[in-house]
Amino acid sequence: MADAGKASKAVVKRLIEDIKYFSQAVNQESNKMMSIAENLQSSWNDPQFKRFLSYMQQLTTELKENTKDLNYVAEKLEEREIKEL
Repeated sequence: MADAGKASKAVVKRLIEDIKYFSQAVNQESNKMMSIAENLQSSWNDPQFKRFLSYMQQLTTELKENTKDLNYVAEKLEEREIKEL
């Protein structure tokens, strides 16, 4: 009986890799978004820009915090896989 109802090790390993890849991509894109937003200040320097920049800071901070949760899940899956080897 193959895997007895459990996900195959290859599938779990790929899931871990995908989670880490996605998390890294979200962090990189968050940094790019913030950089672009900050660079707008040279042509858009008024109170509305300050509200926009504050929103972008909040958004990118939340995205990065959420990727920490994803990384935690990936680490726990990885630990579980190692224990089962």
